Amino acid sequence: MIKLHISAQMPCAVGIFSDASCLFGTDKSVFELDADGSILVKISPIVCAGEYVPAETGVRLDIKIENGIKTLLLDSTYRDNAELIDWGFDLYELEPRFLFYRSRPLPPQTLDEAEFVSNGNRCELTLFTDNGLLLETRSCGAERTYSLGAGQGGTLRTLDTGKAVILIVECETVCEDKTMLPRPEKMKRVLIINENFETVGEIRSSNCRFEDGYLISIEPLGTVLGHEARRMYELTENGAAELSDEAEVGFFSHEKTTPKDGVETAVAFLECLLLGREDECLSLISQGLANRTDYDTICEFFGDFDRCKKTPFCSQNGAVTVGTVSDETARAYVFDVENGLIRDVSEYAPEAQFQSE
Repeated sequence: MIKLHISAQMPCAVGIFSDASCLFGTDKSVFELDADGSILVKISPIVCAGEYVPAETGVRLDIKIENGIKTLLLDSTYRDNAELIDWGFDLYELEPRFLFYRSRPLPPQTLDEAEFVSNGNRCELTLFTDNGLLLETRSCGAERTYSLGAGQGGTLRTLDTGKAVILIVECETVCEDKTMLPRPEKMKRVLIINENFETVGEIRSSNCRFEDGYLISIEPLGTVLGHEARRMYELTENGAAELSDEAEVGFFSHEKTTPKDGVETAVAFLECLLLGREDECLSLISQGLANRTDYDTICEFFGDFDRCKKTPFCSQNGAVTVGTVSDETARAYVFDVENGLIRDVSEYAPEAQFQSE
């Protein structure tokens, strides 16, 4: 029988509907699906308050039987709404995403004012919010208003590139672009505007700053250790040009974080492996394991994968179970962790007895 675990990043009520039955539970439930054909999963976040409120989401899943084996598939129409992970042994995990809406509308507000030269004419500029981010220009008795999309808060500044003077708008955005997300995400928007008030470039990042005329973007990668990606851009009248093909990975705005428990140690180990951080990866294994293996062997053992995460189940003896995910298919591993170091790793054996949390 197929089992479905709902892995939401907030408390949710869940309803599963088929032609034959209805099941109700929460994001902590494990649903046993014995129906055939199509089922509808509705996920309703339980949120009492907050600046941003998630809306109910839903997906359609198809249970198919081939050669006597049941499989669960996500209807391609709903791929923006969730990701379905196949853990094998008839266990699937559904990770929903939500649309977030502001719980209370922001009142119109003037954010910043500046002067700018456009095509030889002096312009007075006002940046303000009114159901979005707007830029008002006043020059030679004429007024125009430009929509800059989503944003809250914000500043105006001019930058002389040596060839032209461009306008920089910095603001924050949190879900206003109506993207499906597992949780609200706050980030900065940096808009590059030319003298014709055309937006020629945009950088989105959690942390942006200017150094010596360059824009530095530092983006957290969401790892246990706190890795960040650092990019440098040259700003011109044509937009933003990244100075390197690949981001520099490291710790730029804070120190490295220490894993809190065995699960975090195992996840951190796999994240370092995914990022190609050999020294950090090997620093998380015991000397005994290091004597029996090397980095190349470890890479070969785990193979290629897109991300890693804690499994939606645990072993009866309490061992740490963490998995790798690639193309919506997962592989589970059992980690023996002691005193913050990994002593041994084995791939999950189908005959082992696992119990859902």
